[in-house]
Amino acid sequence: MIRRALLIQKQQAQSASLPAPVGGWNARDALGEMKPEEAVELINFFPRTTTVQLRFGYSNQSTGFSGQCETLMAYEGGATSRLIGVTREVADSRIYNMTSVGAVGAAMLTGLTNARWQHVNIATSGGNYLICANGADDVRSFDGTTWASPSITGVTSANLIHFNLHKNRRWVI
Repeated sequence: MIRRALLIQKQQAQSASLPAPVGGWNARDALGEMKPEEAVELINFFPRTTTVQLRFGYSNQSTGFSGQCETLMAYEGGATSRLIGVTREVADSRIYNMTSVGAVGAAMLTGLTNARWQHVNIATSGGNYLICANGADDVRSFDGTTWASPSITGVTSANLIHFNLHKNRRWVI
């Protein structure tokens, strides 16, 4: 009985302090071989002699919309690249072309319910497409210039929330 009680004891978390990653980013060694002062990732941080400094400042890519940008999507189609943003406005959600720096023009799509979209780029023999879903609006596709609602059979398009590409197939949730 005592032996069983010993086996069932709860494990307790142990805290540990790690030094700042002043050794820099180590993308070469395995995790177990790395020194404690080396970093697995350094995103927006710069190692100094005894500290790590956060990257200063930012610059605005796109301005001129009144809502909060909740989704950024990159369309890549051959020689065409676009940065697409979905914002939550006061009355609805809208899709903007945010490729150029500065004030955005008119919204590409308006009247959307949800500003949080899952997306995937897909290249087919018919062209390159950005396919998007959010679980509230119909699925949308973008071919680099125009938006469309593709015909999807067997499910309700507005219920789809995620896409994944695997072995030349498009999987949906």
